[in-house]
Amino acid sequence: VQQAPRRPRRAVDAPPTVVSVLLALPLTVCTVLLVAVPAAIFVVYSFWQDAANPRGLWRRTTLAEYRKAQPAWEALPPVERGQLLRRLAQLILENRERLARLVVAEQGKPLAEARGEIAYAGAFFEWYGEEAKRVYGDTIPAPAGDRRIMVLKQPVGVVGAITPWNFPSAMITRKVGPGIAAGCTVVLKPSDVSPVSAIILTEVLEKAGVPKGVFNLVIGKGRVVGEAICNHSDADMVSFTGSTQAGIKVGEAAARTVK
Repeated sequence: VQQAPRRPRRAVDAPPTVVSVLLALPLTVCTVLLVAVPAAIFVVYSFWQDAANPRGLWRRTTLAEYRKAQPAWEALPPVERGQLLRRLAQLILENRERLARLVVAEQGKPLAEARGEIAYAGAFFEWYGEEAKRVYGDTIPAPAGDRRIMVLKQPVGVVGAITPWNFPSAMITRKVGPGIAAGCTVVLKPSDVSPVSAIILTEVLEKAGVPKGVFNLVIGKGRVVGEAICNHSDADMVSFTGSTQAGIKVGEAAARTVK
């Protein structure tokens, strides 16, 4: 009696591994998962570790830098500061697609809106680049004939800029642009929820030729880094955009040193 041939046993699929999943993904996705994401986490984590000592962080990363940079930057003719800002605007527009896709990945808005934000961000630098040479003074009629009253507008000094998560690029240029145009040095604290756009924009500022110490980036929690900026006596002004609750805290902290 001839036995019927046995049916071949069905192979049992092995459970997927991390490597097999990565190999099945497109190359660009693998690059983001293996390179970009860990790099961003490392950068943010490094700043976060330093933020545990906010006063030390402020002094280490900005105090010496802006003290050295402020006199030279203030003395630079407004026309030259304006030229640098217009160069920044051009670089942002040249990298519009890259910056827009970064906003999509980091903040989550649609690509069309992200492209609009980057155009918006570049427009701030262009606008303040033109306004830099229009910081006019005033001559006021004096109460006596032997007197003359003139108003001269000068840089306030060091500006602390605190920006929100929902416009991670445009809100930065909106605050950094007028500060640089006026001859101030700027310390930026972006939202800790969306800090990567700020890191990339820092690269753009360096590429445009912004002198060392004129622009400084500090990343960390608002209640740590933001409070340190508001409380520090060496910060002459604070510009803030965010929630009402956070704005109340910023106002209270800044009032202690009359910013």
